[in-house]
Amino acid sequence: YDPLQAHIEMADLMQLGLIWLDEEGSVLAVNNQLKQELGYAEKSEFSQRTIFQIAPYLTLIEWRKIWKQLLDNEEI
Repeated sequence: YDPLQAHIEMADLMQLGLIWLDEEGSVLAVNNQLKQELGYAEKSEFSQRTIFQIAPYLTLIEWRKIWKQLLDNEEI
């Protein structure tokens, strides 16, 4: 049982684009809606990508602040 895969499958039913990232900003997964919104043909096109390639205005320092807020359960 893969909890991330279960979440992705549920998220694929939503009309909201979702992305899963790790601490370094690497893309772990996306749902179908985000794939469509960003114009990608396949989810696999996100492998080896980072949030910084998808959202170039975001810096590593800003991402680390967001990550810390998420870990601290703060609103972002």
